[in-house]
Amino acid sequence: MSTPGSMPVVPSEQNPPLPEIKRLVNVISDPSATFGDLPRASRWWSPWLVVSAASLIFVVLLGQRVGFEQISANQIAISSRAEQFDKLPADQRQQALARSAVIVRVVSYASPITLLIVYAITAGILLGVFNAGMGAQLKFPTMLAIVSYSSLVHLIGTVLAIVLLVAPGLEPDKYNVANPSGTNIAYYLDPATTNKFLYALLSGVDAIVIWSIVLMGIGVATVSKVKRPTAIVTIAALYLGWKLLTGAMAAAF
Repeated sequence: MSTPGSMPVVPSEQNPPLPEIKRLVNVISDPSATFGDLPRASRWWSPWLVVSAASLIFVVLLGQRVGFEQISANQIAISSRAEQFDKLPADQRQQALARSAVIVRVVSYASPITLLIVYAITAGILLGVFNAGMGAQLKFPTMLAIVSYSSLVHLIGTVLAIVLLVAPGLEPDKYNVANPSGTNIAYYLDPATTNKFLYALLSGVDAIVIWSIVLMGIGVATVSKVKRPTAIVTIAALYLGWKLLTGAMAAAF
């Protein structure tokens, strides 16, 4: 309605931001809807909180079902330090395991902070690549939100890891905390006998990680002029480069 002499009120054509629960659900069912909503409200914290909560549940069960000292022993057994560690006197081995267990416990319970740091670094790298290299003109909060929402699918991997952890027949002395969910090829190989470079690469052929990369590409394409295939391939190439680097470091050390 307008009164004589006044300007008519024009309704806004912009829809209100999506409710948070719908954003989270749409990451799976309609990711373009979630990512298209981010420039209006770049909330990144809710998927991080969901994944962090699941991660902490996994950590609690990990301590109960396997134990942090056993986790440390398992990781040493498949590392390049195994032979050197076995040569230590029994008391020194026990002291080293106890120290390692404390570190593993602290790092495990600090996983939400680690996740947030990883999200921020990933967002910063992608921002530089797409803005400087492709003129995407994205803002950091939007990119951080893209990374955070795309990483929500890792919740599925965490749930699978929890199921495997509480399932009957768990062998604590063979448990590999670095690869717990069975969503990649390396999970089905023996890390102690498989070439470390190959194992690192095959661990990257992970269904959840690939899904997350595709979602990030969709997110970037939805809020910028970068085409979807270009965005997905670019992010996949960056991830491959990272896996090659970490695989080479694993083989060297």
